[in-house]
Amino acid sequence: MSYMFIGILILVNIIQACTLRLSGTPHNQVILENTMSTEYLAAPQIRNLAQEYKNRLMQIAAGFSFLSIGLLFISYESIFLTFFWILLFSSMIALFFCKVHYVRKMQELLIANDWLMPVKPILVDTQLILVKNQKMVSGWWLLPPLLVWILGSIYSVLSRFEASWLMIILSGVFLFLSFGSWLIVGKLPVRALTDNRSINQQYNDLTKHHWSLMMVSISWVLIPLLFIPAISLSVAPALEMILLAFFFLLIISWTIFSFWYLYSLRKKQDQLLAQVPSYRYLGDDQYWRFGVYYNPNDPRLFIPSRMGMNMGLNLGRPVGKLLMGLTGIIIVVAFVVTLVPAYLYDFTANPFQYEQTATNIELKAPFVTTSDIPLDTIEKVELLEKLPNNITKLYGSATNNYAAGKFTVDGKAATLYVDHQTKQILHIVTPTRDYYYTNKQPQKTADAYQQLQRVMEQ
Repeated sequence: MSYMFIGILILVNIIQACTLRLSGTPHNQVILENTMSTEYLAAPQIRNLAQEYKNRLMQIAAGFSFLSIGLLFISYESIFLTFFWILLFSSMIALFFCKVHYVRKMQELLIANDWLMPVKPILVDTQLILVKNQKMVSGWWLLPPLLVWILGSIYSVLSRFEASWLMIILSGVFLFLSFGSWLIVGKLPVRALTDNRSINQQYNDLTKHHWSLMMVSISWVLIPLLFIPAISLSVAPALEMILLAFFFLLIISWTIFSFWYLYSLRKKQDQLLAQVPSYRYLGDDQYWRFGVYYNPNDPRLFIPSRMGMNMGLNLGRPVGKLLMGLTGIIIVVAFVVTLVPAYLYDFTANPFQYEQTATNIELKAPFVTTSDIPLDTIEKVELLEKLPNNITKLYGSATNNYAAGKFTVDGKAATLYVDHQTKQILHIVTPTRDYYYTNKQPQKTADAYQQLQRVMEQ
């Protein structure tokens, strides 16, 4: 697990640095959030400041990547995860404030040299407005993922996959988000960036086509992926591993393709604008605050980012503030949900609890569904020294030290309450589900086994 999390940190640092570096490359005559005339973009002062900014980003990313290696020396998973989150957010904050610093330096440079660009009135191109969506990907492209969702839902229910409704809801949410994002792209207003009608039309057609395709591709990739756990229950272990590897490669390929595809859009847009000298600056700089758009007078909720690689929120709108607040809440919840169970598992004397009465057994753990097992449903109990090899997590925790939640073990549904540090594992077999339990003190696990074995023999 340590190497995976370190890899995540290094990858995130690289992605952040490379993405933010794009602000230092001119796009739509904007560099480091400042718009300027074409002749000034190539000025030595501008290029040197932009290069200094790019170098500083890579130095910060390299520094935090080096610090992440320290996670190898932390044994407690709770402390490990705490430092993981600290390093993750610290790198994001450091890289963001690096951008803030250089945006200000660029603005000071423009003012000092009197290179501020004059504001022009808005040019309304009615023909462009009428045909703004002619190159968008058709909504029919969403039909195949809809069919996959319907068939996958039916299959997961018929296969009695325990988490079927969760998978159906999640995949349905992704389908809805994909469709909603496609609609948003279609609703995005167009703007005449130059005095040349043909260039404006080509620019808009490129943007609408690329972005609509990206929105549709979300459902093409993620919806099939979510049904893999249900499919894995009815296939051989070797085929299951092939399926997982295939979709893992699919996600990586889609991520790389998305970045390349949007970057190619950015380059094509710049090539179009370079053909004409009449770029129309509308005074947007005052509303862009270090990558965040804030304009209460703009009715748009979603706007294209200045880097040309994504869409952003207008935080000047009430809904924009609400969505940003919800994002913050989701981050806090993710932080709590990952850390609190880890601290309870690490520093609670007995996080996995076993209680036996005359009629049933109760197994429970923090943030995991409690299992109530009637004694008359138990077919077999045994004491294992290690878990079987063929284990797939459905939902719950699966780390180097602990496994808690819903899994499949050798193709059968199972609930685990296991501390991997112990060598005594109580295995309870019922017709529909297996249960695996450990106490942090191996002798107590053995005592529970002996107590249950005596009941079974009566």
